[in-house]
Amino acid sequence: NFSLQKGEVLRIAGLLGAGRTELLKFLYGEFPADHSGTISFMAESFIPDNPGKAIRNGIIYLSEDRQREGIFPRHALIFNSSISALSQFSTMGYIHASTEKEAVNDKFAELNVRKSSLQQKISTLSGGNQQKVLLSRIMLLNPRLLLLDEPTRGIDVGAKQDIYQLIEELSGKGISMIVTSSEIPELMWICNRILVLSQGRQTAILESSRTNPREILHFAFQQV
Repeated sequence: NFSLQKGEVLRIAGLLGAGRTELLKFLYGEFPADHSGTISFMAESFIPDNPGKAIRNGIIYLSEDRQREGIFPRHALIFNSSISALSQFSTMGYIHASTEKEAVNDKFAELNVRKSSLQQKISTLSGGNQQKVLLSRIMLLNPRLLLLDEPTRGIDVGAKQDIYQLIEELSGKGISMIVTSSEIPELMWICNRILVLSQGRQTAILESSRTNPREILHFAFQQV
């Protein structure tokens, strides 16, 4: 039972198997689950029953499994970035390549993606730059709510800093975020509140400025 304000960053903490990914996928409509009570989004009733509906409402999910559920390894960077937003660059089924290229280049510059060409295969990039390409994809969809599952897992320190900065900037623009992370210091740094899960149930909601790693772990280990 929780709320999320415009521009707020809510972090999800919990041990492996606590239900962090399942919660995000449920809200995205990808993980069917029985639930009680009501869910509202933008002051209207919302039933998360399929990802297409979520995307149309501005709810966008980024998987923790970049290789299996994120990138298209055999395709170019521009394909991997624009694939979900092609309707923005097309008329009557015809894609305006120059408009697509300009939009992707703008996002890449904003995210500091290190590349040699838009036609370069994404599999040739580092893990951090691959993640930035996926972030450019979801940003092209003009999200209202981002569901970010372990967005900094398996990437270098420099790329992490770029992603932290992006989260802060998007929050300042009024985009709300629910973010999972296994790293407790990371949980506390750039979020407003921390929701703790244990065995699939909520055990606490903590103010990031008033809590500490020990308290978070206490609730993460709590039996329910």
